[in-house]
Amino acid sequence: MSEYIKMCKLVKTLPNDIIREHIIPYTFQIQPKYLCDDIESYYSVKTHLYELYYNRWKDTFYYEDNADINWLSNDIVGFFNENIATMNGYTVNHLKKWRRLFIFQDKSDLFIIDFLNNYKYRKCIKDINLHIGVLTKFEREEFIELCCE
Repeated sequence: MSEYIKMCKLVKTLPNDIIREHIIPYTFQIQPKYLCDDIESYYSVKTHLYELYYNRWKDTFYYEDNADINWLSNDIVGFFNENIATMNGYTVNHLKKWRRLFIFQDKSDLFIIDFLNNYKYRKCIKDINLHIGVLTKFEREEFIELCCE
């Protein structure tokens, strides 16, 4: 059973007064500026990239469905892996980026690689959104600059 499912089951066992008195009030607190800036960056970069790739690839849709999404997914994975094909393995920098996620902080490289290899079978849009979310604000800007060259 995955850790996420275990956590969901555990949360369901919490008494309502604990949720009402301790968890709900926390959700109404003002978030730190760096977090708000990161969320704003994520949204604006994501919107810009989808628009940029759509405009770049819209004329190829007649022979390749979703060319824009496929190329964006390919390019962002290439950015993560320092333009080395993932079939040749994942770079240290690539794995370091994924370790930013809490769920991977204490995991082995093999665990992260297994996730990445199995993640490829999911939808491209989820893949793109997750990759954009893992990047820092500055890395997102760097990626956009590379895309605009």
